Amino acid sequence: VSVIGRSTQGVRLMKLSQGAKVAAVEVVTHEEPEEEEAMQAEKAVQTEPTPAE
Repeated sequence: VSVIGRSTQGVRLMKLSQGAKVAAVEVVTHEEPEEEEAMQAEKAVQTEPTPAE
């Protein structure tokens, strides 16, 4: 959920079934990718597609 859209009231992230309850909530922080992971991702983008048979 973007920071901009989160300030709005009534934002629904998930619709629970009737009688269901949320057991836990976790905040996931943004992490910068490691240099090696970034290089691998860049390599994957630069590869040429394989022709279909």
